[in-house]
Amino acid sequence: QSTWDLRIQMSTYNIEEMQIVDKQAALVELGDEGLFDTMLEGFEYMSMKKDLTGLMIGMEELNYINIRNRAQSLKGAASYLHAERVKVLSEQLQLDVENQNLEKIFKDYPLLIKQCVLLKRKIRSEVAKKAKEKFEDNDSDFDIPLAKYYTLIKRTTHDFDIVLISKPAVLPPIPKIEISNPAEEEKLFPKEETVLEKAKTQKRSESKMSINNPASQNGVSIEGEQKTVGCSCLLLQHSNFKAQQLCFL
Repeated sequence: QSTWDLRIQMSTYNIEEMQIVDKQAALVELGDEGLFDTMLEGFEYMSMKKDLTGLMIGMEELNYINIRNRAQSLKGAASYLHAERVKVLSEQLQLDVENQNLEKIFKDYPLLIKQCVLLKRKIRSEVAKKAKEKFEDNDSDFDIPLAKYYTLIKRTTHDFDIVLISKPAVLPPIPKIEISNPAEEEKLFPKEETVLEKAKTQKRSESKMSINNPASQNGVSIEGEQKTVGCSCLLLQHSNFKAQQLCFL
């Protein structure tokens, strides 16, 4: 069997043994704690919220391709932070579609949503810790896109479940997805460039500019222009905030 064939087989794992976020593993890969902190703080707004909204729509419309693509996108974003539980469950949902397993889709989706709630809480606690502020649990962690077939049952802040309350009367079959290798997958399902990939691409580009442009050696930033010398810049757009330049030295 090829590596790709092995990858799309159903995997086994114990989700409770995994860390919500493995910071040390992420730092080994990213090599910059400031970059990690920025990615962690912006994860919900830059990736998770968008992907979970897409997943919710995909589940409600039974758009399996959309489910598969959004799960893959969330998996990629979680990988950079080493948000292990969300990463594994996102991949599992992706594999459910590829393996045409309707029953597993409806089973794994709520497991993923629950771990996203826990990840959201973990991010808030880490941000508060860094700011030396007191962290308190609150119901804002449960404000997360959820398909209409499910409901959140909260017994306490830490004791909750996402449960299936109904299923569509008619479940269209999942189309067969013929993928022989990653290159073919990219043709069928174009992957969005992640926030970190954009930052890394920008950094490589600016490194070349720095070499070719002597004036850039001084690390001078020219306001209003797209180029910033000696650092990697990422423009973040939030609905309630103006664009900000985040520079990773």
